[in-house]
Amino acid sequence: MKGKTIIEVVVFFIVFSVLFRWSSFLLKDLGINLLWKNIIYGLIGVLLPLGMIWITKTDVGFRNWKRGIYIGTLVLWIGIVQTAGFISVMALGLDYNSIAAFGVLTVFVLFMIVSALFMFNRINDSKKVPYKVMLYILLASTLIPVIVVLAANKPVLPTIGWEIYFLVAIGFGEEILYRGYIQSRVNSEYGRPWKCCGVSFGPGLIVASMLFGLGHVMLLGTLELNWLFAIAAIFPGIFFGLVREKGGVIASFIFHAFWSFLPEPIMIAFGFM
Repeated sequence: MKGKTIIEVVVFFIVFSVLFRWSSFLLKDLGINLLWKNIIYGLIGVLLPLGMIWITKTDVGFRNWKRGIYIGTLVLWIGIVQTAGFISVMALGLDYNSIAAFGVLTVFVLFMIVSALFMFNRINDSKKVPYKVMLYILLASTLIPVIVVLAANKPVLPTIGWEIYFLVAIGFGEEILYRGYIQSRVNSEYGRPWKCCGVSFGPGLIVASMLFGLGHVMLLGTLELNWLFAIAAIFPGIFFGLVREKGGVIASFIFHAFWSFLPEPIMIAFGFM
C-alpha cells in the first residue's frame, strides 16, 4: 500500500508523544529533580526510536559515520546565525511567543538553510574527508562548558550532567527520532527524487520537519499549546533534515547537540535559564 511508511511514522509519533507527555506528569508527581527528569526523558526519547529502527531495519546513515563527522562539524559555524537571531530578539525586547519574534527568528533560520545549501553545493562527495581533524575539534569543544564553569568557581558536576542531557536527549534523542527513524523510514518508500545544491531529498524531509514542528507544540509538563512555536520549529527541522541528507543522522546529531550543549549548560550555571 502506497503511503504505508507515512501512516506508520505518524502512528508511532502519536504513541511516542502520548507516552513522553504522560511521563512528564508522572515524574513531576514523584518529586524527581529537573536534571534527573531530563535524563529519564532522554532515555525514553532514545530507546523507543532505536527500537523502531531495529524492528523496521531502517538505514539511518550510521555506516558512513566518517562523512557524518565531517559534514556535522563543517556546518557548526552556521549555528552562529541562530545565536545572532536569539540575540536580535533580546536586543529588540521582543516576547519569544510573539509574531514579531517568530518573523525575526524565521528569517535567521532561512539564512541558515541557504548557507548550508551554499556550502553543500561546493563539497566534493567523492573526495576523502578529513574526519579526524573534525573529531578532535568536537572532543576539545566538550571541555568548553567545564572550563568556563571552573573558572567561575561554580559546581562542575551539574554542568557535566547538563552536557550529557543536551548531547543524549536533545541532540541524539531528537535526531534519532525525527531524522533517524521518521525521515529515513519515509525515504525507504519514496526515495529522494529531488535535488537542490548537491543535496538529494524527498518527502521524508517534509514529513519529518512537519512532525518536528508538531512535537514542539507543547512544553513538557503542561497542556498548553503554542502553535506559533510549533510552526517556527518546522524551519530548523528543514535545516536539520538537509544536514541529515548530506551527511547522515550523525551529521545532524553533531550540529543539534553541540549547538545545544555548548551555550546552555553555561547559561544554566550562571542562572540565565
